[in-house]
Amino acid sequence: MTKPKQPYQPYFKIEKNIPIPPKNLNGVWRDMIMAMKIGDSFMVSTQGNRDAALTHVKKYNRRVTTRKLPGIGYRIWRVK
Repeated sequence: MTKPKQPYQPYFKIEKNIPIPPKNLNGVWRDMIMAMKIGDSFMVSTQGNRDAALTHVKKYNRRVTTRKLPGIGYRIWRVK
């Protein structure tokens, strides 16, 4: 005996009005890093994002320090 077919149940949800993010974050990193004053900070959730931010910090000749906040992510402060 074969199982009766299940009625169609969608596997995906169609969503509306979701903005398309930029293809890369180079401009976003640049704008944020250039706008930071000494003592300003921001959070990132992954080590990959921290590394990307540090690459851009070096590219724009800024100095920062970072700290890992367990269970939260990484905080990056501009120091010079």
